[in-house]
Amino acid sequence: MKVKFETSGWLFAQYQQRLPILLIDCRPFCDYSKAHIEGAINISVPSLMIRRLKKGNVPIKKFINSEFAKTKYDERSRYDKVVIYDERSCMNDNLENTLLECLLQKLSEDSHVVTLNGGFASFEELFPHLCQCGEGVELGNAMYSLSNLKIASIISSPVIHDSNRNVIEIFNVKDLHFKTESSGPIEILPQLFLGNKTDSSCIDLLRKFNITHILNVTHDLPNLFYESKEFEYLQIPIQDNSTGNVLDMFPIAYKFIENAIDAGGCVLVHCLGGISRSSTIIIAYLMIKYRFSLNEAYDHVKSKKRNIAPNFTFMGQLLDLEQNKCLFNVYSKNISPIQNVQSDISYLSNDLVNNS
Repeated sequence: MKVKFETSGWLFAQYQQRLPILLIDCRPFCDYSKAHIEGAINISVPSLMIRRLKKGNVPIKKFINSEFAKTKYDERSRYDKVVIYDERSCMNDNLENTLLECLLQKLSEDSHVVTLNGGFASFEELFPHLCQCGEGVELGNAMYSLSNLKIASIISSPVIHDSNRNVIEIFNVKDLHFKTESSGPIEILPQLFLGNKTDSSCIDLLRKFNITHILNVTHDLPNLFYESKEFEYLQIPIQDNSTGNVLDMFPIAYKFIENAIDAGGCVLVHCLGGISRSSTIIIAYLMIKYRFSLNEAYDHVKSKKRNIAPNFTFMGQLLDLEQNKCLFNVYSKNISPIQNVQSDISYLSNDLVNNS
């Protein structure tokens, strides 16, 4: 069969035009879970099974991990095109007996199928901000996403008011368009930013956005500029998996953010990809500070940064927070001075370890 290759620039143009495209990542699931193009589903087939798949002895759906992804696959006729990509295959490569060739052949029977020239590697190099990197997995990002729930389009809060209007519309269409280049951390509210590893590692970006305080929501990323004393750091050691306990960390994070803003500073909350852990912390902050519902807080953050996706466990803990309104008052009372926050987190972390 003749394979049609499209460039990364072409795919970006499809995003800009908001055309319905089904993306299929056919790399091993471990690679997909580390980083993939936003919205892609994963079809990973062991090399020993490719021949059986090609002969039709086993259905493609057998190799799709989640029910959500299977549904997208079943509904592929709704999409204008199906784009299949691997790590780095190019138009001059021999695709014979590869999974990419097999899927292109199978799906071309009932869909308009193309493949991405240069694969994921090429696309990530040009458009890293359109890749979900290192945070969450398909099940957590998609099946438990609030994107599928009814969410208010306008939210009123003390911060979102404008002198010329009663309220700013949060769900703004222009926010849904992808940016042509990564422009640093995203401002969620005045003085509060959401970012990733890259944002936290570039001192020029930090200075550009007047960042004074950095909340590092990872267990393994270093606080690179701690020794310079230019930034106030707090590190909350949370892993992005089913064991991550972010609920008990909400009061510590809330104190740090509140103290920083009250002191006139600007806070960057970051994790590895700026997708799961850090977005969870900011959603919780909005819920506590402004008494937002979970839907309202989620919708506001997503309107500013479209690819947020708290994992399944974190979403459950945010629901717990919403259902226990009394926690709001407990968390927001008696804000500790900044110098006491690090001792609070050390105590809490030790307590969690001792009780695990």
